[in-house]
Amino acid sequence: MSPIAVHEASHVVTATVLNTPWTHAAVRPDGTGFLRFDGHQASWGDATLHRRAAIVALAGAHGEAIYREQRAFWSRSDHKIASSYLNSAAETFEELSFMVRRCVERYWPAIQRVAEHLELLGTISPQEARQCMQAPRS
Repeated sequence: MSPIAVHEASHVVTATVLNTPWTHAAVRPDGTGFLRFDGHQASWGDATLHRRAAIVALAGAHGEAIYREQRAFWSRSDHKIASSYLNSAAETFEELSFMVRRCVERYWPAIQRVAEHLELLGTISPQEARQCMQAPRS
């Protein structure tokens, strides 16, 4: 598995577990990746959904840190997304980060399965993610 596949899989699994609307995720041959939030949700003004989006944004770095056995370092884009959504939440970045780390650790086997899927196919949908998360590891 590549670090970027684990990073994006951590976003995917966390978004799925938290029922945060997303449309697809991908890893690219150039070593970059993304998770696309569903921007057409009327509830995006909801502070609870903003908190979930911040959690999802922080999950990638935590998953990658576990995989690399290092401390978490956030990409500029993930940090910016999390910070913008935290403006409407009562928690601090550090408080939320601690909780996100525990979430990623709890769902680590599912993250590994989703990362394997991303590594193999390059993209994943919410339905495929749910299937990977439920399937036993091969």
